Amino acid sequence: MRKIKFLSVIFTMLVFLAGCNKSAAADFKGKKVTVSVENAAETILGLTEDTRLVLTGRFKAGDMDEIASALEKLKENYSNNEDDSVETPTVNIFLDMSKTEGLKKIKEDCFKDLDNLVGIMLPKSVTEIDGAAFWHCTFLKYIEIPNSVTRIGDRAFYYCESLESIVIPDSVTKIEDSVFYCCTSLKSVVLPTSVTEFGHDFSNVFYGCENLSSITIPGNAWKFEDEYSSSDVLVYVKDNVVYAQCDEKELLDFYPAGKKDKKFKIPDTVTVIGDSAFAGCSFLETVIIPNSVTEIYGRAFSYCMSLESIVIPDSVTEIGNSVFWHCESLKTVVIPDSVSKIRDNAFWSCSSLESIVIPDSVTEIGDYAFDSCESLKTVVIPDSVTKIGKGVFEHCESLESVKLSESLDSIPDVAFHSCESLISVELPKTVWEIGDNAFGNCHKLRAVGHNINLDPDIGVITCFRIGEAAFYGCESLKNIAVWPGINDLGENAFYGCASLQTFSSPFNYNEKMNDGTLVGDYIFGKGYWPDRVRTGTSDSSEFSGDWEYTDVPYEHRYNK
Repeated sequence: MRKIKFLSVIFTMLVFLAGCNKSAAADFKGKKVTVSVENAAETILGLTEDTRLVLTGRFKAGDMDEIASALEKLKENYSNNEDDSVETPTVNIFLDMSKTEGLKKIKEDCFKDLDNLVGIMLPKSVTEIDGAAFWHCTFLKYIEIPNSVTRIGDRAFYYCESLESIVIPDSVTKIEDSVFYCCTSLKSVVLPTSVTEFGHDFSNVFYGCENLSSITIPGNAWKFEDEYSSSDVLVYVKDNVVYAQCDEKELLDFYPAGKKDKKFKIPDTVTVIGDSAFAGCSFLETVIIPNSVTEIYGRAFSYCMSLESIVIPDSVTEIGNSVFWHCESLKTVVIPDSVSKIRDNAFWSCSSLESIVIPDSVTEIGDYAFDSCESLKTVVIPDSVTKIGKGVFEHCESLESVKLSESLDSIPDVAFHSCESLISVELPKTVWEIGDNAFGNCHKLRAVGHNINLDPDIGVITCFRIGEAAFYGCESLKNIAVWPGINDLGENAFYGCASLQTFSSPFNYNEKMNDGTLVGDYIFGKGYWPDRVRTGTSDSSEFSGDWEYTDVPYEHRYNK
């Protein structure tokens, strides 16, 4: 069986969106113009006011393309006003094709980005609506789909922000991925039983439908066969929340973003929280997760903008990708000692998170896991952690101190980039590599190295590699000594370190590289050298106390 997240938002693939729009044409206030299909494009180009355009006749090859092209040109004609002080009028079109024949398919991207299309009635000959057919028709409010359509392609109504309701007829048997992604005005959903085929990426189908609050299944439940499961899938709705049961697991599939409850307790029958299950639920402040839950899939609580606290039960073993992405009100998180991995972007942009306790059960922290946690002030990474991802604490602008795991062998790229409040970092003796831009733009970083607890003004870095721009813009660094055994010191590794007084390394700073660049310019940037430098031999195993400092010539010094 495929992972049960295959069922995540499975209901979204069975949609029948409530609300009937048969009065759409009557509601539209524009003038009525009737024209044959063959003359439609020319007529559209001559329109100067809101129009309900009624087409007659039979479509032949290329007619639909010409009509769509004419609508695009009409939009451009009324958006190319160079005088910003003059309001540009818009000619809105309600396109009624219900009386035409011969058109079998609304092709991919057919009406893409047409913000002058406010309504459309499709002909009874159409059997398919291709992917992205109405992509980003931001003012499309009315659409009538005939009982001949059997398939609606992926992203067909992607970002149709004005679409409040749509009737999908019983003839539809296949609805594909992301069909109603970010239809922000959509309010209610009814699931029919006619749809039997689905796409493969269901998690984003109703993502961003921030006003969706009501979900109904005729008969309250629906059972169907799934080729990836050993048993039938039972989808049911309780209190407008969708659940799916399969293979002795119960998945919380979808919690509508428009529900206004501030608190929700997940039933203790649930074992899995699905992909994006609570995504965009801006009203929720608290979610109670029972011990029955063993898995939390990616983006499960992403963009829950009001979520303030969460307790993860000790039945959960890892925190998935982007689970709490952009939960900007999240202040406290309890991570149990059952968790071994914190995946990529898990707490990205949780800007109110002030502290986090990482239990010593955790062995791996993924890329950008705490990126942009702007209120995070201190972090202790236990010695159980053997790997941290790139950008793991990037843009944590309030981070003042960090205790690194003694089991780490590298500080990855941009790990602490733009941590503007970081003052000092003690590197574990096990670290042999500092990645590109690892500490770039840490403006207050005064000392970094393997010995700063002994002398906070001198950083001794015993690494084999220091990456490009590793300490770029660290304008508070004062004294750095690089291990003589280093074999790779990246370009601009210490560029813009304005307060750097002394720098020791095995390199000859006045030596020219193959392209003629001075080694010193390569390390510090041209004209940005520290006041004094000293050079040791590359085969030295220890720092030699008899290294002699050399005053840097005036023209090489920083900002002199």
